[in-house]
Amino acid sequence: MQIREREFSRYIQTSNFTACWLKNWHQNFCHETLIWRQLRHPNILPLLGVNQTTFAPAFCFIAPWMDNGDVITYLKKNPSHSRLAVLLDIAAGLVYLHSKDPPIIHGDIRGANVLVTDDLHCCIADFGLATCKPNVPFPALLDSDMSIYDTHPLSKVRSSIRWMAPERFNVKEVVIVNEHPSSDIYSFGCSIIEILTLQHPFHDKKSDAAVLFGILNGERPWRLENIWCPDSIWDLATQCWALDPKARPTAREVYEALKQPVLELPPSGSGVQVQSLQI
Repeated sequence: MQIREREFSRYIQTSNFTACWLKNWHQNFCHETLIWRQLRHPNILPLLGVNQTTFAPAFCFIAPWMDNGDVITYLKKNPSHSRLAVLLDIAAGLVYLHSKDPPIIHGDIRGANVLVTDDLHCCIADFGLATCKPNVPFPALLDSDMSIYDTHPLSKVRSSIRWMAPERFNVKEVVIVNEHPSSDIYSFGCSIIEILTLQHPFHDKKSDAAVLFGILNGERPWRLENIWCPDSIWDLATQCWALDPKARPTAREVYEALKQPVLELPPSGSGVQVQSLQI
């Protein structure tokens, strides 16, 4: 009889856990759907619909299939593809998101969340961490009181620390602070390095804990040798990951900076091509 009672108790606990998980998952799914469904732009992956039967009781999104995969995978297979074109496409998508009223903050800009279309343009995907808030204030710096901002437990955040703006960390309470559009710009700066090197930012650090410690102590990605990275591109990246969010350029300023002529050619034999773009 005692065994049956323990089994029954375990069943109830498991059922409650499953019900809570499904409720939380459903809320997150609806949140992502409501944001994603309103977006229409060439550099944003379109949402075609929602499927309720294939993975029931869970739902799934329906979006165009991209044979080329994410941008890092594509560039590793096609190293001669213009890195400048990639950066311009991502920046154009960010300009669109941040120009919405209220602005939409993606919250997870990195190579894995940028897909390559059949016509070789890039589009931003995965809006699971996106937020849409009116009159978003600039976040406080790390040594200030962040309690006025909505927060999420660190364990619930799927965004990689290697691309995450330092002001999003509230170390005292071990939470992630909801972001301002400037946090997307910081992530874009890290993505510049990722796209040029085809390596994760801080690739020599083996754990996220080591990366977090470095970021909070002022470390930023470094400039590698023998990689095409003109001074203008490097300067833009360093502006994007400025410690003070107010010091970072806007998405529009990033886009306009990338449209300026690049005078430094790729090193001979690198396979990297630079093309002049008008978007």
